[in-house]
Amino acid sequence: MNVLLSCMNVGKLLEIGCGKGKFLKLAQKYFYATGVDISEYALERKDTSIKHQFRFFDIEGDQPLNDQYDVTATSNVLEHLANPNKAVSRILQSLQKDGLFVGSVTYNAGLLGRIHTALTNLFDWTHISAFSSHRFIVGVFSSIIPVSEKFIILARSC
Repeated sequence: MNVLLSCMNVGKLLEIGCGKGKFLKLAQKYFYATGVDISEYALERKDTSIKHQFRFFDIEGDQPLNDQYDVTATSNVLEHLANPNKAVSRILQSLQKDGLFVGSVTYNAGLLGRIHTALTNLFDWTHISAFSSHRFIVGVFSSIIPVSEKFIILARSC
């Protein structure tokens, strides 16, 4: 949150893959925050202290986002998608002209990271786009023309 606040600390924020709303709870102090998730299960268990909107949404689907945001955030979502390029393109289209996309991905850095990812994928088959950090960033962003000059990606090593 501190990295985000150092770049922007007011406006409309969309979190894609919000789950129960842990990040939104922090974000609502600074932003008008909206959370979307593909999991009805998570949305049904949302944190009721969050005063802004939660709704079902599939970032890989064709349903429009219907709004523009100052900040769009994803935390460990892109590696679960069959088509992260489409998702990132839609995210960038949802941003205001000077908007900010903040994302974090799990990546398999080095030998231990690749072993960890391989073992994790035995039990959690939802990591379908796990790449090294360089391959992930180049693969996802190579064909996209950003609508914003501000982009932060926080990569967490396994």
